[in-house]
Amino acid sequence: MKDILRKSPIERLCVSVSITPQEMALALAGLNPSMRISDVPPEHSDYVELTRRSIARALKVYMDKKIATDEACNALDILLAAFPFIEETTPEIITQKVREAIDDLRGTKGWEDKARSLGGLHLVNYIKDTNRSGRGQHRKQDEEAGTMKMMGVLIHLLVKKSGESSYINSGRPNVTAIYRDVEELLKLENISNKGISRAAFADKASQALSAIHDLD
Repeated sequence: MKDILRKSPIERLCVSVSITPQEMALALAGLNPSMRISDVPPEHSDYVELTRRSIARALKVYMDKKIATDEACNALDILLAAFPFIEETTPEIITQKVREAIDDLRGTKGWEDKARSLGGLHLVNYIKDTNRSGRGQHRKQDEEAGTMKMMGVLIHLLVKKSGESSYINSGRPNVTAIYRDVEELLKLENISNKGISRAAFADKASQALSAIHDLD
């Protein structure tokens, strides 16, 4: 990992937990986020002034209170509010962090209202479009990988706690033996085996056991 002391001012801003509208406006323009407004080059002054005030207003809508342009706010909220100002000339690190903030928002409760308040209809449509196109799906994939890992750990726990010697084969969980008992439980509880047929169970169990160390 790159030493924090060697990061540029904009890179250091992007790893902060709180950012001010003014700092983000300066960073969007490719300027040092710590720069005083009076020192902003004339060719950037209008852009910085418009952007910092627009971001502060978006935060006001979302938080229902007035936000000063030099007031520190949640970095993720600031990044979402910066979305409408992303351009081809925007520093890549800013674009990347805005994408990460958007992915963090996807699928959460009330995401559409938050997106509409901070980034407007453009952000809402962007999230919907990228959901449909498949971008941003790594979050879902990570959740699925986590579920598989949990299943693998539970299988190991079952083997360890059950004391059934038949549940172990050559030092590994005996999925076939486990499924025989699963079938008995399904019949006893009058539960359909839809989705967990013998083949499906064996396949999922194999994936789960392989996934145990994949996220480490």
